[in-house]
Amino acid sequence: MLGTLNYSACRHRVLIFDVSYGPPYRKGVAVRINASSGQIDRIDFAEKAKPKWLYLSKSQIKLAIPNIGIERKGKYLIYDSLTSADAELSPLASDTLPDRRGYTVLEL
Repeated sequence: MLGTLNYSACRHRVLIFDVSYGPPYRKGVAVRINASSGQIDRIDFAEKAKPKWLYLSKSQIKLAIPNIGIERKGKYLIYDSLTSADAELSPLASDTLPDRRGYTVLEL
């Protein structure tokens, strides 16, 4: 079965998209080539809501997604490119958005 594209955007050289294979989760990725290192920064996510905020710095990207599920406590689920390469780590659940200092923050 093929998925349905739910959301796609390209903002500040970051491609973000998610696909639905059936309820309830949207599975997606945010990816860019890091201009400083030449390496790929990547975040894989699977949530019920689409990403709402994109945080960009020279060395890192973060996605903040409203938490509409009941699996984890917190208003937001924060995905971080520095930790998402480790498949064992879950997104950070938080009642506050990440600090904006040092980041360009875009609403998606």
